[in-house]
Amino acid sequence: MKRFFAFLCGAFLSVALLALMLSGALEAAGTNPEIMFSMMRRHAPPEKTGVDESEYPALSGMVAAYLSGGVDVFQYTDRDGHALFNEREQTHMRDVRGLFVLDRKVLMISAVVTLLMVLLLAFLSRDAGRKGALWGVAVSGLGILGLTIAGALDFSRLFIAFHRLMFTNDLWILNPETDCLIRLMPSSFFMEYALIIAGVVLILFGAWTVFLVIWDRRAGERRKHGVS
Repeated sequence: MKRFFAFLCGAFLSVALLALMLSGALEAAGTNPEIMFSMMRRHAPPEKTGVDESEYPALSGMVAAYLSGGVDVFQYTDRDGHALFNEREQTHMRDVRGLFVLDRKVLMISAVVTLLMVLLLAFLSRDAGRKGALWGVAVSGLGILGLTIAGALDFSRLFIAFHRLMFTNDLWILNPETDCLIRLMPSSFFMEYALIIAGVVLILFGAWTVFLVIWDRRAGERRKHGVS
């Protein structure tokens, strides 16, 4: 029973670590004004947005601050005194900020669960815990692989499915003719964001997987030579 509990703790540890990495990467990238500015320059040329590129640094700073909770109103007024975002866009961004609030809760919970699993495993079977962690990596890896394949085959469909799942209204359906937000953040903008977040998570989770595999092999060698 003790070994089975250790196995479960190990599995939960890998899953909690993945949630920690994913939520942390989303928070770090999504509220970083430098990253947002860089991607606006690449994916939202001024001739399409109708916004002078010199406005982009302050604009991206406002968006990042809003998502991180630094400011309470999603609006940017350009140098000509023109407010860029209409009521529909502002309401949608309130929903988006709600997702970031949820993400920060997931970040805190996954951090607590990760720490708790590590503490429990310190008093349980390391061998069973390691096996459970590897099992958790395998299950989590299948989920990551599925999302990666879906995104690579049809990012737009995955992007739409995400919005339908996370939002209870259709305010995310914006019109490029009337809504500045979609011109500043087209689908290619979010595709690059997804690549950044996925890249960070794959590197970190890959490092965790390599650590577990090396640990497991060394443990097997010690058992083979009769070393505890």
